Amino acid sequence: MSNDPDLSFLIVEIAGQLVACDVRAVHAVLPPDDVVAVPLAPSPVAGITTKRGYVLTVIDGRAAVTAETLPASNSVVIDIHGYRYALLVDAVDEVVAASAADIAPPPPGLEPAWACFTTGMIRLAGEQVALVVRLEHFVELSAKAAPGFNHPITTAAVEAFALH
Repeated sequence: MSNDPDLSFLIVEIAGQLVACDVRAVHAVLPPDDVVAVPLAPSPVAGITTKRGYVLTVIDGRAAVTAETLPASNSVVIDIHGYRYALLVDAVDEVVAASAADIAPPPPGLEPAWACFTTGMIRLAGEQVALVVRLEHFVELSAKAAPGFNHPITTAAVEAFALH
């Protein structure tokens, strides 16, 4: 890594893959508790939750990539286009500093599930690498899975849902 870092990434694991999340979009790492399922939500949407005064749409990172769901150990609260979401991840590793020059092109032969939103990769300690991803992809994928479900769930929607 370069001695003049100008970027920082939170390294998480999703479906067995190390992923580098730009820390400028990360607000918090919290336990994924009290997630309420939303009827008719697309499969990557695990439900909704409230964290620190925000109602968050909870997106299952593993389901978005592999279509399988397993219990997640952490959620990363991210800000995408002015809305906050909770992205379920299998593990949270560390924050690493890097410069733009440290980001290499995506590796050849990348699995199609990752190729569509990987913008590069960074080397970590030892021989490990992490894919640099567009966090927006997780939200966009949920919107494509259900065109009518392409907006964050608002407090009014949660209240209306609770009344039924």
